[in-house]
Amino acid sequence: MTTTLPQQHSPGPDDQLRSARINGWFAVLAAVLAAVVTFVGTVAYQEAAKERQGCAATPSRENCDKKDAGVTGCDKDAVTVPGGTAVRTVAAGRMLLELRWSRTCQTLWARAQPQNNVFYLQPWTEPDRKDATRFFAPGERTRGWLESPMAFSPGGNVAAKACSFGGHGRADAEYACTAMLMPDGTDVTES
Repeated sequence: MTTTLPQQHSPGPDDQLRSARINGWFAVLAAVLAAVVTFVGTVAYQEAAKERQGCAATPSRENCDKKDAGVTGCDKDAVTVPGGTAVRTVAAGRMLLELRWSRTCQTLWARAQPQNNVFYLQPWTEPDRKDATRFFAPGERTRGWLESPMAFSPGGNVAAKACSFGGHGRADAEYACTAMLMPDGTDVTES
């Protein structure tokens, strides 16, 4: 018994045209995808650059409140406010609190660090403003510094205090604060 193989189909002009169209669509799709990725990356970079330069370049409540000192560059000239350091003891142990000031950005913020072991911290800044705003950092377990978002203090004329919750976890956390201080260290706690 003899088996015959089907005839081989040689590509004709229609097959070549179809293949060219498919390759053309892949090229267009690849170009569109590359353009979208480039656009999204550019927008994300511009937004990050704007945040880095916004507060330092043009200090204001809009540009500085609730922003991160490290991201904006405001931490570069930051100092601890005179008298703005406190070591407080809570059930979980001791924590160090600092009230930080950036003259360039005209901002105040809190930072906290456990002094023994790792435990839960959640620092916040409490500026002495009529809106009674507090700027909380997300709480987390740490050994290192945690910083709160910044609060704008135009010309250094708004006092603030640095506070933090501290504990083994969120459920047992207690809070402690520094005095209410002006950026120059003037204590306005009792006034």
